[in-house]
Amino acid sequence: MGPTLKRVSSLNAFLAFIVSWTAVFYTIRGLSDFSKMSPAHTTDFLAQMTGASIVREGDIKNLYNYQVQFEYQQRLMGNKNIPNALTFRTPPTTAYILSLLPVENYVLAFWLAVGVNLLCVMVSIWLLTERSFNKTFVIGTIAAFLVPLLMTLIGGQPLGPILIFLTLAFINIKNNRPFMAGVWIALLFIKPNFLLATFLILPLLNDKKQLKKYLMGFAAALSLLIGLNMLLYGKGFLPDYIKFISSTEEEHSGTSIANNTNISGVIYTISSWLNKPYNNFIALAFTLITNVLTFLMIWNMRNKMSLEKRFALICLILPVLNLHTMYSDLLPHLISLTLLLPLFFDEKRWLAAIWLLLLTAELPYYSVANLEWVITLAIIVSTWWLTRTLISEDRNG
Repeated sequence: MGPTLKRVSSLNAFLAFIVSWTAVFYTIRGLSDFSKMSPAHTTDFLAQMTGASIVREGDIKNLYNYQVQFEYQQRLMGNKNIPNALTFRTPPTTAYILSLLPVENYVLAFWLAVGVNLLCVMVSIWLLTERSFNKTFVIGTIAAFLVPLLMTLIGGQPLGPILIFLTLAFINIKNNRPFMAGVWIALLFIKPNFLLATFLILPLLNDKKQLKKYLMGFAAALSLLIGLNMLLYGKGFLPDYIKFISSTEEEHSGTSIANNTNISGVIYTISSWLNKPYNNFIALAFTLITNVLTFLMIWNMRNKMSLEKRFALICLILPVLNLHTMYSDLLPHLISLTLLLPLFFDEKRWLAAIWLLLLTAELPYYSVANLEWVITLAIIVSTWWLTRTLISEDRNG
């Protein structure tokens, strides 16, 4: 991070960080489940505690039973009449880790989850800024206004660890440790939709030797994780999990395709405009095509752009290429912001800097107006535009 942000004094950066995050803590407390404990006011944290409670009760073999999750949630909400279950949709290992929280004390469990996620986010920024506390406070202050981070903290989704895993994978690739990079990418299995990064990161590897080591690390770690999940849940883990994920991708399970910030959300919106039924096959086909085109674009950048820029662009487009992308799933954009914003400031590329801030900090607020399709298209177009811009810069440099 260059001279522009270095001019911000450490004291000013720290004070701005404290003020902004004090406001954030006050805000998320008012929006959390425990502030109201109302069936009409639930967040993803209820789903996280549902998975944790099922593990705590020794009922993990029923983790992917909708009715069982519904019953546990009613108990967590004080036996109030909730209309539908807000389903827990991550692997048993994630539920087991969450069960280490004091489930019986909902408020304490919430703040501990907030603390862990925020710690992971700040460590990730610190590593990406090459261990500069001053720069970390500057980016950390900006991060306080990001919708995906606020939703992560409110909902307790394990996006903080996801950010750390992506960051450590990047650092290991940068330092020629592809095996460990593969291991860190495999750990994205705690939220499997992010395993798409496995595929997109391949063009960052320099040669076949690195590729082989990366895939070996990934395969070894993923096999271990799947084995651990089977040990916790039973041999039927994978078929049961896949079936449950497929059957709960709908409104009554707390997931709306229309509210996905991805290709599926765009196709759903267009179908509704045309008064046509949503076609899952068409959405899958367009998602696959977009993924392939993105991979080819990243591959074409191999000798035209620095590793940092390529990784930043991958993290920018990664969420919208997934099949399931809620508000908090856009958090990898913070990596893009951390790597690219200082570059744009230092080179006085004000238009690019302002647009990146709008894209990552402002545009996600449009989800309140059910404009996720706008956000998706803006991210895709912006990734293409930034790619052209950064390639042009490197050529001219």
